[in-house]
Amino acid sequence: RRSSDLTERAYLDRSLDEHNFPKDSRLIVYGFGDATEDEINSHFAGFGDIEFINVTRETGRSNGRAYVKFTKPSDAAKALEKLNGLLLGSKQQPISVKIATPETK
Repeated sequence: RRSSDLTERAYLDRSLDEHNFPKDSRLIVYGFGDATEDEINSHFAGFGDIEFINVTRETGRSNGRAYVKFTKPSDAAKALEKLNGLLLGSKQQPISVKIATPETK
């Protein structure tokens, strides 16, 4: 294993509460290509109330990364479990959903 994998695992272990829900309800989503906030919302909103979705952009275009913040950590946990690996965007490649760590915020 790479040391960065171990560091991420250690952070994730500390970032879960007693019910294995993330303490922070902000997720980072990678690999959705050119999907819009509305398209991302259509996939994540079914898991709970969303405070915000922020698609990161470079020179005005999406770079395939977004932050999704739920109002409840338990909703973020459900979305993470069900949507990680989902095919989304025009490229139809699986997305990666993770708990946003301090390094990714």
